[in-house]
Amino acid sequence: MVEKWVFRLLMSLVCLHNINYANAQTSEFEKFVTQTMLERNVAGVSIARIESGEIVEQFALAHSDTDGTAITTNTVFQVGSISKPVAAWVVMTLVRDGKIELNAPIGRYVSRWRIPPSDFDPEQVTVKRLLSHTAGLSLHGYPGFAESLTLPAIEASLSGNTNGAGAVEQILPPGKQFRYSGGGYTLLQLMVEEVSGMPFSQYAEQAVMNPLGMDNSSYAPNDTLLASRATPYVQMKPIDYFQFRAEAAASLHSTAGDLAKFVVANLKTNSVLN
Repeated sequence: MVEKWVFRLLMSLVCLHNINYANAQTSEFEKFVTQTMLERNVAGVSIARIESGEIVEQFALAHSDTDGTAITTNTVFQVGSISKPVAAWVVMTLVRDGKIELNAPIGRYVSRWRIPPSDFDPEQVTVKRLLSHTAGLSLHGYPGFAESLTLPAIEASLSGNTNGAGAVEQILPPGKQFRYSGGGYTLLQLMVEEVSGMPFSQYAEQAVMNPLGMDNSSYAPNDTLLASRATPYVQMKPIDYFQFRAEAAASLHSTAGDLAKFVVANLKTNSVLN
């Protein structure tokens, strides 16, 4: 599942010897990261460090024996479930603009797909509960599809065309407990598309990423971004890329610097959300 390799992929992309440094100066923090990479058999990393609400340091490290383009601070990573916090901001821009209400049922805003019948009340599946993983929905995470395959429509994904992850269903009473649901974020993705009238990736860039200066980030990366994408490794072995119809849950591509800009925006007054 996505969550199990997100950490590896974020640290992804030094091991044993011959570390390549992206800049000449080596800070104490860099030395710590290098030692951690050696201990964990990580092929390379791109790091941005934030202090007192400011980005104070960026660097990249990679093992010289790995193939492909060297990691730099401009390397784009497929960041898996870290897609979700950015997607939550995308949803909140619609709340900000009065186009949706947090405590309204998701069915008020979605017409292209419906939650299948169950023993529980779908009217209690609200936007807020989907954001907080308390809506009682199934489908924890997504394995993704090989890049050679054509992705299913979002409605088909919600109904179970997920390469083995299953369908989105209501399996618990809403509002009673936390149950992580990547599928819930796919339903939010559909809501964003229906309310905004745009593809999710396009609206996300317009509403959140562009205003925050996240210029090297996208839920649907173009060829330029893909050309800068890191080769993912697990235990020093390259693994395949995956693509996701579940963009809000798993498809964000970004750099460490861009993600740091998003973190900083969460810590202070910003141009997107009050």
